[in-house]
This record gives sequence, structure tokens and C-alpha cells, in this order.
Amino acid sequence: MGEDEDFDKLIDGIKNVDDEPDLSACESTEEAEANGLALKDQGNAALMAGHYNEAIHLYSTGLSHLPNNAIILSNRALAYIKVENYGLAIQDA
Repeated sequence: MGEDEDFDKLIDGIKNVDDEPDLSACESTEEAEANGLALKDQGNAALMAGHYNEAIHLYSTGLSHLPNNAIILSNRALAYIKVENYGLAIQDA
């Protein structure tokens, strides 16, 4: 796989919270918190394993349940930094 193909695959894998529907309105507070935190934990595992795009997707999905969760936003910012997408990292910070 060439360098251009690697870059295209990396960019295609990056998702932002705006790509995910807001699920917080159709869940109870307890459901939203449980789902959001479970996705945060999965994102943390992906981040630690070096699967940065997967972590970004999981954090973004977690934010669809907990849109104002500062920890998930910070974790996603770190994942964006790992893929050198500094603009989106700044938005999350």
C-alpha cells in the first residue's frame, strides 16, 4: 500500500462528533451515562492499542450519548493529536 493510500485510509477513518446523531435526547440519563462511559472505555482501549481512528470513532459515538463530557472530549483530542489532526484536537480541547 502506497503512502497516498495510507493517508486516504487514515482520513476516511476520522469521524467527528458532528457525524454522529445526538442520542442523548432519546435515552434516560442513566442509559446515556452508561452507554457513553462504556464507549469511552472502549475508546481508551483502542487508543492504548494504537488504533487511533477506532478510538476517535468510539469517543465520537460516546459523545453522541454524553455531548458535554469533558473527559471524552479530552481523550478524543489526544487521539486526534496522534493522527496529527491538530485542528480537530483544538476544537475538542
